[in-house]
Amino acid sequence: MPIIPNLNVGGLIPPFQNLLSSTLRLHGERSLLEPRLLRRANYTTRGFITENAVALGPSLGSIQFANGSLMRIEGISTEVAEYCKGRHLKLASDSRAKATRALLARAISTITQSQPLLGKAVAELVWSCHIVLAEDDDYDISYTDPIIPFSIFVSVPERQDQQSMLRVAENVIHETMHLQLTLFEGLCPLIDIRNDRLMYSPWKQSERPAQGVLHGLYVFTVLRWFWQNFAKDVVDPAEEKFACRRVVEITDEVRLVHQLTDSPALTEAGTQLLSRLLAL
Repeated sequence: MPIIPNLNVGGLIPPFQNLLSSTLRLHGERSLLEPRLLRRANYTTRGFITENAVALGPSLGSIQFANGSLMRIEGISTEVAEYCKGRHLKLASDSRAKATRALLARAISTITQSQPLLGKAVAELVWSCHIVLAEDDDYDISYTDPIIPFSIFVSVPERQDQQSMLRVAENVIHETMHLQLTLFEGLCPLIDIRNDRLMYSPWKQSERPAQGVLHGLYVFTVLRWFWQNFAKDVVDPAEEKFACRRVVEITDEVRLVHQLTDSPALTEAGTQLLSRLLAL
């Protein structure tokens, strides 16, 4: 059962509850950061994984959100580089990462203008961003780790065109929703890991635990909702085409998630979330 009054899975469903991301951010600060003597002002991924409040990761600049808070673009440190190596992620050079700031800022502004509460979730939950390298400029990578709050790893195309910006916006939303759902699970479990059997994930194209499949369904359902609404309001035909294409692609992938409905791994709250997601 939730340990915070009025916390329920309905708040995870678009267009979201106004206070949910703030509640989850406070939970993360108190349970995960205070024991490490960290707070937003001195939080870095490097400081978190080394449990050293003074081990600041190198900053390559920052992006200011609408609420005045900042997202740091964190540069390469030995500890984070080793962390990434173990997860088959390759960090962009500091000069390359620094050059992504403008496109990242445009992507975040687009999210906020289109869906303010989704933009608020990004502002509340994404404190540090690492730029990673994809195989080529037409391929995207994004990553979060359930044990690291408030940090995302995303690729950013070298091209600075509008479609690249939309791809970055999707990466940011994708990883923000992973952070949000992970923090929510810390308060209200959705999966009984004792029964977390493997099932097919259309996004990983492999057998994955039920928890990973539920995360994927959640993230991509939110993305589909975002692109559906974005397509309704956008005036640029190319942007509308991009959004509609993503809606079709995500819908086809979601149709492949069928075993989850019968999974014994879902808690009562997990079953409620699944029902709401499938109804969107």
